[in-house]
Amino acid sequence: MKKLKLWDYHVHTQLCNHARGNVEDYVKQAIKIDLGEIGVSDHFPMLLLPEESHDFAMGINEFPEYLDECKRAKNKYKDEITVKIASEVDFSPSSFSGYRKLVSPYLETLDYIIGSIHIIKIPETETFAIDGPIANEKFNLFGEDRIFIAYYNDLIRMVKNGSDFYNIVGHLDLPKKYGNFLGESEKIWKKIDVLLDLIKVKELVVEINHSGYYKPVGIQYPDDKIIRELVKREIPIVLGSDSHYPKYLAFNFEKTLSKLKRMQFEEKTQVNLCKFSKREKTLIKLDSVI
Repeated sequence: MKKLKLWDYHVHTQLCNHARGNVEDYVKQAIKIDLGEIGVSDHFPMLLLPEESHDFAMGINEFPEYLDECKRAKNKYKDEITVKIASEVDFSPSSFSGYRKLVSPYLETLDYIIGSIHIIKIPETETFAIDGPIANEKFNLFGEDRIFIAYYNDLIRMVKNGSDFYNIVGHLDLPKKYGNFLGESEKIWKKIDVLLDLIKVKELVVEINHSGYYKPVGIQYPDDKIIRELVKREIPIVLGSDSHYPKYLAFNFEKTLSKLKRMQFEEKTQVNLCKFSKREKTLIKLDSVI
């Protein structure tokens, strides 16, 4: 059986103001390293999030230009690689209905939407970036359980209320980014179990995000214990580099594939990877991939 080439479904460009390279730069790199597909998934404008977030995404007037750039690359390189057009859309309980309306005109263009959370709130504090430098200060003030549980409560709301909007749950345990707080207490794990069960019921896909390898935590999101729970539940998986530089495309994907094959054997389950087109998923057996 001919094996499928790998694909990377989480890629950012210079339009988000904290990455380097344009769409074509990433597509050329994907061709160079022999990927079968690349999904360009830059941040949707963050104008409905707190003002300090706005600089970490393109402006609302730039989003149509971003889509046009993706379309040009898709057509130009169609004989060499498949280009999927997507976006990472932040979830917060207060802004979700607004984002639904803003994204609605573009749904027919998008192949998938990554749902992620970067901003959380707990009662004693203002909203803050869970992956920003202030995170460790908040952990020290309020404790690991409270921070992770607030984060997972919002992910649960995202999956419960947005399963018809989002396709992929991104970087599932992002608050561990700085490596000081890993979210492994019994209380936190009870929340993770609830979240994973709901993802299964709502038929969403979970990303294994490789950007943690070049962050202080030094490992992928989510951790191995959560990945094993995905395998046990047979929740479909996509691989994403979360590249902010072309050189990080498909970073350490082989390591994750090896891990998934081992867990599939140990748990006696079927691991399915996933591709998307026009927001419809296709399941692909792990053993059919390089």
